[in-house]
Amino acid sequence: MPDRETRCDVAIVGSEPAGCAAALSLRDCQPTPSVSIFDDASHSEPRAGETLQPDIRRFLEPIGAWQAFLD
Repeated sequence: MPDRETRCDVAIVGSEPAGCAAALSLRDCQPTPSVSIFDDASHSEPRAGETLQPDIRRFLEPIGAWQAFLD
């Protein structure tokens, strides 16, 4: 990846479920911060252990991500 400068209020390293949930949660902050998610993985194939717990709905609904997760 070429070196480049990215300016943002919040930088999240890792696009796994926790990183994405953190980014979505920041939408509720006022004023809304600019958020960048950085990840160096290609995600071309599923990896062992990449699963979500059955009760994940209770975490995704409050941040408005449950329906997008189902789609």
